[in-house]
Amino acid sequence: MYLTKNRNGTYYTRISLPKSLRDDGFPFSVRTSLQTKVRSTAINRNLSASLFIRQLIDSNDQHFNSKTFKYYIQQNLHLFKTHEFNPKYFLKNVKNEGKEIIEPSNIFDIDTANKEFLIGKEKEDISYRSLNQLKLRTKHFIVWYKQSAKKEISPSLIMQYRNFLISEKRSYKTNRDYMASNSQFLKWCVIVEYIKTNPFEKVSLGQKPIKKKHEQRERWSKSQLLALFEQLNERLNNKKRVHRYADYWIPLICLYSGLRISEACQLSIDNIYKVDDIYIFDVDSADKDVQLKTVNAYRQVPIHSQLIKLGLLAFMELKKSQGSHLLFNEKSEGAYADWSKRIGGRLKSVLQNISLNETNRLTLYGLRHTFIDELQQADVNENIVAELVGHSKRHITYGRYGKKINIKLLKQKIELMAIYNENNIFNF
Repeated sequence: MYLTKNRNGTYYTRISLPKSLRDDGFPFSVRTSLQTKVRSTAINRNLSASLFIRQLIDSNDQHFNSKTFKYYIQQNLHLFKTHEFNPKYFLKNVKNEGKEIIEPSNIFDIDTANKEFLIGKEKEDISYRSLNQLKLRTKHFIVWYKQSAKKEISPSLIMQYRNFLISEKRSYKTNRDYMASNSQFLKWCVIVEYIKTNPFEKVSLGQKPIKKKHEQRERWSKSQLLALFEQLNERLNNKKRVHRYADYWIPLICLYSGLRISEACQLSIDNIYKVDDIYIFDVDSADKDVQLKTVNAYRQVPIHSQLIKLGLLAFMELKKSQGSHLLFNEKSEGAYADWSKRIGGRLKSVLQNISLNETNRLTLYGLRHTFIDELQQADVNENIVAELVGHSKRHITYGRYGKKINIKLLKQKIELMAIYNENNIFNF
């Protein structure tokens, strides 16, 4: 018997089959997970499992062929593990009677598997937010699975889960993320040989529904932007408001730079400097333990001349003289370290007032959409827009082999974003 460990740190036992069986086409050995990463526990389980597997091999009254023998071993090992590696659950009365044993396939200890999967993900150094989303989504499936009548994870079961997801009235994108997370989990289960197939790969969420007009995040019109900054100007001049500067500048930065709300909230004094004699935003995370949304989000974005004209650099110098590290007095909130939650709440009433007589739903995130749409209307190459807003490049030629676009070209293109409002200039 052999005690081995896979790349995720889970211990396995392996028992070689007698030469007489191997000569008849049987596998070289039987290998199975001990479902633990603790060596002392693995040693004890290895002794018990080895004895149990040896009993299975020696019970030659079943007259199995090489294929049915494998399924017979799997059936017994599943019960053996389900009952905490107790050898008394050896099935002595299983008879073949000339028929192939039906493969039990995808039945396993899903809680243990999920725990091991998440430990492995944690070691991959993925973001705290991504890890917690995986926990939430896989737990949702596991709770549903335990309540379902079927215990074999099959395409029909996953189709039932898909229908259940849809019935809970989440968005299409959220349901797609739930399906993808659980597919990732079951794919891992296939790799470590807990199950044979991943049925999520065969089940589609269906066609993406067309959103109603009022449900879409749309770009802002010039009249809507004028109404927005008129109200934000009033807030700026109200010295009783603690966050008046953030409420004014963050929407402007998103509009003229295409930054996400959370990215603008995290800007520090050190994130603004010159490259090739051009002022840029060096988009980075304010909290070194929390990552930005994607690897492409880390980027350098030239500062639009309108932001400079409106006094952004003067504001930065003011904050610097006050000894501030961050450009705005924003903080992350919640388990997912959401930087945009607070400003979203503060400006909710402003957005509602502007949207009152509109058919589309106005959001702060829509300012980023406006930036992208303006550059699209100006016929700016999609790869340049992707570089500015932190998206991955669609085609492999640019995405894998292309270098970063130089700052001077980015500056030239970003200046094509030309929604001006001279009345919004604020002098410090």
